[in-house]
Amino acid sequence: MAMVHVQDDEGRTGASSTHAEAFTSNVTSGSIVCGGVWWTSLTITLSSVAQSAGTATIGTVTLLSNPTDDAAGNSARAAMWYAVVTGTGSLTMTYTCSAATNISVVQAEASGVDTVTPLKGSAMQAQSNPGTGTDAILSGATPAAVTDD
Repeated sequence: MAMVHVQDDEGRTGASSTHAEAFTSNVTSGSIVCGGVWWTSLTITLSSVAQSAGTATIGTVTLLSNPTDDAAGNSARAAMWYAVVTGTGSLTMTYTCSAATNISVVQAEASGVDTVTPLKGSAMQAQSNPGTGTDAILSGATPAAVTDD
């Protein structure tokens, strides 16, 4: 089964240690939810990403590359996350940092993903000003772990 994008949402907040973001539609059991979060400080850390409201149930939230500093040395950090949806319903995720900062988030739902081992590898590089030229955005290589990746 191929992965299918179901929905995504984004949001941002200024000068706060938390940001709550609701999915626009109900998430569905058997899909995954995932996202990225960016904040404006090299000293503040991402403490947690957690369900804060809604009727959906999700498995453990796995944080990835937390934190990743901006490659250009700008005052920014980023991290990624994912969780398996175990029960259909509404879902709000809350992002918590160790102190007040500007927080930006993108979160998505995808179906058709292996829910036992949804992530086979990851690489991340934060770039707040990557430029516009050919190959300006760099993410690092992640070799395919299995033939259907």
